Amino acid sequence: MLTSVVRERYRSATVAALDQALSTLDDHETLLLLYYHVEGLKLREIARIVEEPKSPIRRWFQRRSSRRSRVHESTVMRWLDKVYRKVSERFHAELAGKHGLKPEEIEICKAIAAEDPAHSINLSPVTGGVLKKEEISAS
Repeated sequence: MLTSVVRERYRSATVAALDQALSTLDDHETLLLLYYHVEGLKLREIARIVEEPKSPIRRWFQRRSSRRSRVHESTVMRWLDKVYRKVSERFHAELAGKHGLKPEEIEICKAIAAEDPAHSINLSPVTGGVLKKEEISAS
């Protein structure tokens, strides 16, 4: 457990770096995170949303794939994994570059982010066009 002094010293850098890393995501990447972590949807449910004709994320998928097939859960997991890596890389770059932290200090920031994500991350709405699962199904 980190002491409160260490936590406070690195907390602001952690929050700023996470905010910056999340703000640089594309809309479809943010939607994936929102569907999975905020809405609590399972991989299969996200795959079904992608398959829906009125889905905001479907257009992105169609651009990435030349074939019009079903979306498997493992595909959604690969997309999420790619987003996690992107956030992690940008988080590290922000802490090292802007905040001048050393690798061991970045590890402290990672621990802070992992212990307290609900209080550290501010997920703002992407656009007014984000549809919830119920809205897509009702269409």
